[in-house]
Order: sequence, then structure tokens, then C-alpha cells
Amino acid sequence: MTVEYRLTPEDVLRFCERAAPRSPFFREVMTRGRWLTVAIFLALGTIVAWLSHRWEILLIVTIAALFAYMMYPDNFLKGYLRRAKRYHALEGPPCLGQVHTLEVLPTGIRTGCTSCDTSIAWSRVEVQEVNDDTFIFIGPSNGWF
Repeated sequence: MTVEYRLTPEDVLRFCERAAPRSPFFREVMTRGRWLTVAIFLALGTIVAWLSHRWEILLIVTIAALFAYMMYPDNFLKGYLRRAKRYHALEGPPCLGQVHTLEVLPTGIRTGCTSCDTSIAWSRVEVQEVNDDTFIFIGPSNGWF
């Protein structure tokens, strides 16, 4: 079976939105950023409280740090998607807008366009369907949509 489709910026962004949280690298960067944000809040709060001799500031900063810790993943993902959207609006990958083919073979999947051609064995493929989209993952964050 062979399917042809035209890759649009919206397709790429939907894939980024689905693939980013699955990526171990993305999760590691997000976790480090969360803890770094908390550490900066607490360090600055401690310095300000110590210099002003007003220790209630430390309580306020601790609450703000906990709030930042809880809000960080959502804001991190939104920022990532905003940067991806800007990238695809300015230039995007070389195959954006081209006609792609996706061929299902007994040995795996073969996909390509004028810029690339790839074959992947079934043992490396994971298929996910979400609403009207079908995502074909190869590893934690690479794949097709």
C-alpha cells in the first residue's frame, strides 16, 4: 500500500507537539530547567531576605518557586512549540510543501520525497492514532505523521 501526502507546517507542528513530551532529551532538559528555576528563586530570595532582614520574603519566594515548578512543563512545551512555529514560518525543513510517499512493505515502512528516502524495519516502528492524525514513531521522538 502506498500513500501520498503533502507535508504542511501544521502537520509538522502537530508532530512536534506529540513527539516532544516523548523524547528523553526533552524531558531531561525540562526537568533540569524546573530545578534550576527553583534554585534561582530560592537563592535570590535568601539573598534578599538576608540583606533586608525580612525573613517573610523567603516564605513568599518559596511559594513562588513552588508555583514556578508546577507551571514550568506547560510553559516549556508552549515555548518549544512557539519556536518550532517560528522556524517553520521562516524556513522549515527542505521537504516542507513537497509530496511525500509512505509505502507499507512486508519488511517495514519506506518513505520519501525529492529530498530524502528512508526504509525502517517493523521492529523499530510504533504507530499511534490521535483524533484524525496517525503518528509513526521510530524511537522516542523521531518519525512521520
